[in-house]
Amino acid sequence: MNTVILGAAGAGKTTLAARLGLPDRFHGAEPLAELVYHARGADLALIVFDVSIPAQVQASRAEIVVRQAGIERVLAVANKMDLAGYEYEAFKAARTVFLRGWSLTPPLFVPVSARFGDFVHAPGNRIDWHYGAALASHLGLEAEVAA
Repeated sequence: MNTVILGAAGAGKTTLAARLGLPDRFHGAEPLAELVYHARGADLALIVFDVSIPAQVQASRAEIVVRQAGIERVLAVANKMDLAGYEYEAFKAARTVFLRGWSLTPPLFVPVSARFGDFVHAPGNRIDWHYGAALASHLGLEAEVAA
């Protein structure tokens, strides 16, 4: 599966990409035209955002890339749940702000802590309020924990 990872600098996408074994091609400040050009042909877009920083503008930028690059499958990755104390209310608030900048069909949201690996390959026990699959399952990756 050809996956593109989008996100602002500092959102933790490099750590997440390393844990998943995926390339992190963007540093977060590229012009939209460059992002669209390089994202063409992707099957899936992972939009990584930091739950402690409002992501409305980031969502709008990512939506433009997704729409213009023709990417149909999108996962919004709410990263840095560890910094938010793994609290559901922090996730819910971050998701609400993200969706203010998003007008397409809402993406599936997956809360993670790339730093500690929570919900990257396996659920763990710190995000006990989320009953969905770990991120790697959505990507069709092996359930092995990355070294």
